[in-house]
Amino acid sequence: MGKRLHTCPGCGGTLAFAHESVNLATCSCGAVVEQQEDGSLALRPYYRINAPFELLQPGTGGTWQGRSFTVLGRIQVLFDGSAYNYWTILFDDDTLAWLAEGYGLYSILVPTRIGLVLRADDIDQLRIGVQRELFTGELFLLVGKGECRSWAIEGALHLPERNERFREFDFASAGGRHFRLFQFLRTYAVAFEEFPTTAGALQFTNTRPEPEGAGNYDVPCPRCAAQVRIRNFPYAQSGHCDQCDHHLSLSGPGNRFVVNGSNSTTPTPLIPLGSTGTLQGIDYEVLGYARKTEENRYRSQWREYVLWNRVEGYAFLSEFDGHWVYLRERIDGPVLLQSGARSFDVDGEPFQLFNRYNFSVDHAQGSFPGDYFDTGMIEVSEYISPPELWSVEFDQRGDVTWFHGRHLESREVGAAFGVNDLLPRQNGVGAVQPLFYIDVYKLVAASFVGLLLLLIVHWGIGSTLQDRVLYNETLYFTGSDTVNAASPEILLQKGSSNVAFKIYAPVENSWVAVEASLIDKRTGKEYGVEKGVEYYAGYSDGEHWTEGSRTEHAYLTAVPAGTYFLQLRALRESLYNSAPSVSVEARYDVPSTRNVVIPFLLLLIWPIVQYIRVNTNEKKRWSNSPFNPFDHEA
Repeated sequence: MGKRLHTCPGCGGTLAFAHESVNLATCSCGAVVEQQEDGSLALRPYYRINAPFELLQPGTGGTWQGRSFTVLGRIQVLFDGSAYNYWTILFDDDTLAWLAEGYGLYSILVPTRIGLVLRADDIDQLRIGVQRELFTGELFLLVGKGECRSWAIEGALHLPERNERFREFDFASAGGRHFRLFQFLRTYAVAFEEFPTTAGALQFTNTRPEPEGAGNYDVPCPRCAAQVRIRNFPYAQSGHCDQCDHHLSLSGPGNRFVVNGSNSTTPTPLIPLGSTGTLQGIDYEVLGYARKTEENRYRSQWREYVLWNRVEGYAFLSEFDGHWVYLRERIDGPVLLQSGARSFDVDGEPFQLFNRYNFSVDHAQGSFPGDYFDTGMIEVSEYISPPELWSVEFDQRGDVTWFHGRHLESREVGAAFGVNDLLPRQNGVGAVQPLFYIDVYKLVAASFVGLLLLLIVHWGIGSTLQDRVLYNETLYFTGSDTVNAASPEILLQKGSSNVAFKIYAPVENSWVAVEASLIDKRTGKEYGVEKGVEYYAGYSDGEHWTEGSRTEHAYLTAVPAGTYFLQLRALRESLYNSAPSVSVEARYDVPSTRNVVIPFLLLLIWPIVQYIRVNTNEKKRWSNSPFNPFDHEA
């Protein structure tokens, strides 16, 4: 390429090409100038964008991955049902990339090469859902494709080929990598690696001031000739005629609109069109309202509000039975390598298929993105993990569009738009309403962690215990059924601890009872416990049976520090086969299983109660789903 400053062949003024690869530029005189391979300039009859209103403009600055860039210009592409901008950006290190932008979606496109060689015939056979190994060992799913219907430019830019039409293919891998392939000629395609991002992350500066009436496009209704205003054209390509109550959609060249259905009912939106409010920290204006109906045996109806923010783009507010969901389109949606998947994980969060349906729009007011009313071949699948939702639309044009949704409380919606008194009451449990919700696996995991912590604490406490023998003697019944014994002085040093007694007697169909008392030498206060040992055995109906045990345990708890005497009194049953002796062992400051068992039982109460609550509400939630996992319990 040649020099970066040129003379416009149309007006003779100075025309800047900020980079040697920039090959198209618009002049202030209105001319579109192409820089050719030999460096010469030529006037071209390409369209330029009239009355631009978007946030970005030539000269806008930004930052990506720690690198500063400047926006040079763009090509705005009209596809069937959508419009998208590809801005040429120049980084400080003098490298070029594209910034793809539209509908509030942003991504950086970096020129690259893919490992797979795609011939023209291969590209012709690409269909949505097909998988290709773009790189060795890494499968990519074709998730979107479109054909350029027309394009126009603003500023200066790099366009590999200047054909009137070209095709675009979007690939994504389960590992989160994205690629876009642009086929400019049958035998020439250019690949870009795509990095989804956000307006906030790009930190834009020197953005375009919003002009008066930005994006307004007035068209005559094809039905009644009344003027219909489309807000945010060309991103919005559908609208409604208030005069004759028909729906309008962009169709064919020349920005021509055609009738695409009509309102079958006349409901009034609860949030008036033109209302402004703040949701999720974003200031929105309500541009459209629609009522939709599932085309299945359920015939469920819900209401949808189209929200718009100049920086963040479109959002959708959906209401069903008084339950609200806030949704935004996402480039980095899940990649389902198996069609018809019933579940998937996103960042370790499990999502389950809740609904799958086609739908129709039976009422609409305002302006809508894309071809909003061409719904005949759109299939929607909704995957839930309350309070979140992933919704995917497969349409007849071959696009796969993902939306991420989140439950909103009615009071949040009402406060945002000042309509608290108008909102409907909730009925049942919403699809992503987080009422008493926790995933069962998370519940089990939380309970396991709690038990583990309990055992660790118990082990930690146990490691500090003395577990010291205070007394260990055998008492003999010599000519009497009663025997007494006493210990020397016993020093207990801890502020408060326990004394555990182990009592053994060789009883056989008889019993022995032991009374143990710790007596404080200084105060005379007594801490006592009684425990019996009994064991019986015999035969009944030819079967041997036993009852009782020859060994028993007893405990004194919360015994304070001090000097003590241990007094023992043992009594045996007076029989011919009475036990000849009884052994008593006393240990101080020992581990107690009760310190684990009781907290463990208390710990179990929470997951059990929570499981019952979750299970009850999940049954109510899934009763509205054709994929109800509880059906097998009926």
